[in-house]
Amino acid sequence: MNIIYYGEFIIYSKYSSRPSSKGKNKSSTWSYTFTNAEVDKVRGYMKDSERSHVALISKNANNIGGELVLLNEEEFLKCIGDGWNGEYPYINVMKKKNYQLRVYGRGVSRDEAFIPKGYESIVE
Repeated sequence: MNIIYYGEFIIYSKYSSRPSSKGKNKSSTWSYTFTNAEVDKVRGYMKDSERSHVALISKNANNIGGELVLLNEEEFLKCIGDGWNGEYPYINVMKKKNYQLRVYGRGVSRDEAFIPKGYESIVE
C-alpha cells in the first residue's frame, strides 16, 4: 500500500507480484484485498480530492512487464460493493488473451466485470 500525492490528485496503490490464478485459456487474474481501514482511508482521500484514484499494479508471472489499472471513485466503490464493512472487500483484475483488462470484486460478479475508465480523468 502506497499513497502518492501529485498536487491536484492522490493515487493510492496496491501491488501484486504475480497472478493469483492463470487459466488454461491464457487468462490471468490478480487479486487485491482491502482491510476496512484501507477502504476508509481511500474513501477519505477521494472525498478530499476529486482526482483521487486507486492504482492496481499487476506483475506478470514471467517477470516481463505487467499491467496497471486506475480506478476512479465510482469504479472503486462499485467493485468493493455496498455493505463492505467487515466483509473482506476485494477487487480482481482479469486479463484474457486479446482482451482489455476487466475488473470485478465483492460488488461486481465476474460475469459483470467491466473495463475501467479511471485513467481518463488523470489525462484530461
